[in-house]
Amino acid sequence: MRYSIFISLLLFSVLSRVPAAVYQEEVKYYDVEILLFENLEQNAANTETWPTSLEFEVPENSLFIGSPFPGPIPANYNPRFTFKPIKASTYQLQEEAKILNENKDYRVLYHRSWRQPGMKREDAVSVRIQRDVPRHIAASTSDDNAMTTEADELTANLPATNKLQGLVKITLSRYLHIQTDIQYTEHVIVTNSEDESLTEIKPQVYQLKQTRKMRSKELHYLDNPKLGLLVYITPVKQAATKK
Repeated sequence: MRYSIFISLLLFSVLSRVPAAVYQEEVKYYDVEILLFENLEQNAANTETWPTSLEFEVPENSLFIGSPFPGPIPANYNPRFTFKPIKASTYQLQEEAKILNENKDYRVLYHRSWRQPGMKREDAVSVRIQRDVPRHIAASTSDDNAMTTEADELTANLPATNKLQGLVKITLSRYLHIQTDIQYTEHVIVTNSEDESLTEIKPQVYQLKQTRKMRSKELHYLDNPKLGLLVYITPVKQAATKK
């Protein structure tokens, strides 16, 4: 009996000297890279009927890369590796971006990489995307030269920029998961189905809203007829997170 009490007291003494951080689950960090591009082929936008507007709700638990963490940062997170931007010169998808930009049928809209902790679904933070994208001007053809004066005037009145906004959330359970809600709005010239002589300018919202299970160090692809998203996630070596 005395021996059991002695062992219990000894264990309590040893454990009480262990820093509290040891009891906390070790945080895994990941480098996340996303490459969003647009399909410029005319048929891509015509394969579906797109809404003219969509609600876009920004959750409180969201941030732009490089901006302050929303709320108190958890004590076991390393602030240096929590939603911090990664230098463009070290991007993993540079070759893919080059190939897309050199193809007349595609255009890169957004390319970004950041480091973040692996977060449970209930704690996960959404990364916000927001930028104005210059309107793409297609090369003119002989058919274009036959456009009516009305169409010419409509083209001249098209907004100079398209609007890109979105949310990307990475969560970690047994596997990595990505959740996206990306909206790309452009104004197009629409012909009246009942009277082809009537045309007008209308917005179209191309939404890429998907959830996908992922593996690190594998290239993943999400898309709709108008947008494509390449995602590459790399686990950060534990030694690097302790520097």
